[in-house]
Amino acid sequence: MIPRIDKTYKNIRRFQQILGVIIKYGFGDILDRLRIEASIERGKRFLRLSPEEGGAETLTTPMRLRMALEELGPTFIKLGQILSTRPDLLPVSYVREFQHLQDQVPGFPFETALKTISDELHREPMEIFSRIEPEPLAAASISQVHRATLVSGEEVVIKVRRPGVVKTVEADIDILYYLAHQIERHFPEFGMTNPTGVVREFEKGIQREMDFTFERNHLTRFHKAFAEDTHIVIPGVYWEFCTKRVLTEQFLEGIKVTELDTGSDLLKVDRLYLAKKGCEAVLRQILDLGLFHGDPHPGNVLIMGHDRIGFLDFGIVGRLDPQTRETIILLLSAIIKRDLDRFVRYLLLIGIPLGAFDRRGFRNDALLFIDTYSGLGKQRLEVGKMLGQFLELLRQYRIQIPSDLVLLIKAVITIEGVGMMLSPTYNIMETLEPFVTNLVNRQLQPTEVLNRVGRYAEETLFFAKRVPKDFGEALRQIRENKLEIGFRHKGLNTLASTIERSTNRLALAVFAGALILGSSIIIKFRIGPTIKGVSIPGIIGFALAFFVGLWVVIGILRSKRL
Repeated sequence: MIPRIDKTYKNIRRFQQILGVIIKYGFGDILDRLRIEASIERGKRFLRLSPEEGGAETLTTPMRLRMALEELGPTFIKLGQILSTRPDLLPVSYVREFQHLQDQVPGFPFETALKTISDELHREPMEIFSRIEPEPLAAASISQVHRATLVSGEEVVIKVRRPGVVKTVEADIDILYYLAHQIERHFPEFGMTNPTGVVREFEKGIQREMDFTFERNHLTRFHKAFAEDTHIVIPGVYWEFCTKRVLTEQFLEGIKVTELDTGSDLLKVDRLYLAKKGCEAVLRQILDLGLFHGDPHPGNVLIMGHDRIGFLDFGIVGRLDPQTRETIILLLSAIIKRDLDRFVRYLLLIGIPLGAFDRRGFRNDALLFIDTYSGLGKQRLEVGKMLGQFLELLRQYRIQIPSDLVLLIKAVITIEGVGMMLSPTYNIMETLEPFVTNLVNRQLQPTEVLNRVGRYAEETLFFAKRVPKDFGEALRQIRENKLEIGFRHKGLNTLASTIERSTNRLALAVFAGALILGSSIIIKFRIGPTIKGVSIPGIIGFALAFFVGLWVVIGILRSKRL
């Protein structure tokens, strides 16, 4: 069954537009393999442009795909941005190209923003805000942001969701599901990447991003976690002025890292100190809080004085459960200490090999990976480059890790880049190594060990309490002949078909052998009508055995398996 096919064709014009853009950028051969020839012709008529006319054939494949995503609009731009954080799924060339994707979207009218605020907060905007700047501070595919002042005097920013974006995204996701299903059917080489699963994960992520209550909750938690930190600033949230479509938060006065050199008042800041504090903040989020900013790029980092740094835009957030967090701490410790055995062991606790796994080959390549960095001092070690090669190693051996863990690695790589932008002499290892060592030592403290033992004991006790009840229920169902066992197979249809073909060939071979034996007896004793003393039924039997045997041999040769 093709997912959501009915809804997809209700949006046929959008579907045709997508096909037209795909053709424009030279991917018509892919559509041929997807077996949607009729739709391809409609797409060509809709756009009336061939790849040659667009000049796409002179560009690299990653560049053409990036340009196609940009032309297809908000949903596809967001998809490309998410894929740019997934080097475990795509080759490095595509990941790097997708990092250039930008939300080049014009803002929507100020009157529309005011109407949305009024509809969501059930009050006239000027009853809440004494001033709202008509010109947006920023406009993106999902929302735009206006600076404002509350009637109580606090400086704030109002994030307003773009009208109609939900319907647009839902229609595009329907089409993405359809295309992902077709790719799985006709491109078996992409089976390991699970295109439908990628779309499902993207759908959940973009739905959370369009619902501002998630960002409100994240901001509140981060704000509380860093409330006592005098160096890190997270905007506060005004809950009474927040809904799914409107988010009101504290305005932070500062200068973006990307604009630091133009800010004369902040030219004398201690850049090395700020780089260290910014990286420490992200590591605390990851390894202490278990909730971290998923995109701490330079535009989302503010310099607010000589020793204060602020973080903006918590629309993309990663999460780690306590057990995964503990394993990551140990994995980082193994990398820092260049301990191969621990590295492989901890990695396979959080990673899942897809298909046949060459453990020896992986161990050898992991040893080479660690040896590459074991001779480097902390001053020469580029963590971003190391983590990038680490993800490439996982992709090579088809080891799937949680998407939040990939986002974590991307966040560390990004914040390292921000630190080096602030101060080229900064090395994140000077922050990472003592931080991880401290966390490992904390895990080994008696109180922490006892806490973990207590949690495991509680889980074991809960399981033990349920065993007798579950066992008794199973026995009761057996006595009453009501016990049903669910059986889920993977690939057994192919196995059954193979067994059936083999059985048929064996039966035909036995039949041919019986014909030869029977015909030999008939000819030996000259049974039935004869010609010149040779039994006609015997000759017919030999001929039939010859053709049956030939049929079996041809079948075996065609299957290319003896």
